[in-house]
Amino acid sequence: MPNWLYRYFGDTIAPLIHNKDGRSYQRPPTFADTSTPYAPSSFWVRPPEPVVSLSRHIFDPLILYRPRVFLWLPHFFVTVLHCPRCITGVLEKNGAVAPRRIVDDDACYYIVTWRYYCRKGCKSTFRGWNKLILNSLPPYLRLAFPAVLSRKGGLSKTVITQLRVSNQHKMGPSGVRALLRGST
Repeated sequence: MPNWLYRYFGDTIAPLIHNKDGRSYQRPPTFADTSTPYAPSSFWVRPPEPVVSLSRHIFDPLILYRPRVFLWLPHFFVTVLHCPRCITGVLEKNGAVAPRRIVDDDACYYIVTWRYYCRKGCKSTFRGWNKLILNSLPPYLRLAFPAVLSRKGGLSKTVITQLRVSNQHKMGPSGVRALLRGST
């Protein structure tokens, strides 16, 4: 990642996920229960609209390149996050994980999550997007996760759906590539 993107995550995203009240972490403001019609609760942190920034005479080119960020913090949506390996242990937060880049159909976005640790049980460590943790969550929360992950990156569910449909219609690799690149 370029330095300006590291600064963006450090200046904008880190305060959202490291917001503390005493010793406990607070829900990010984007998860607020008091949503309004024009600013609903969301997992997403979206960059400002370029037109609004330019109309306010904010001419910083880096604002135009800010990615969307998906805050995947499942511990705020369940009462107890159980260890998926030993089942008896309770997972505790163990620091933020480096963002994971996800390729979407029109742009890339990043997923930010925590590392979780089973202190009293099997002593296992999991990232928030680990398949075992995802499968242990309630179905409504599991469906909110927007990507299919690979070893180092991932694809959004919309891209996966396009690939599945392309495969069903026998487009072949060059047809799928043309579809994803937007060329005809």
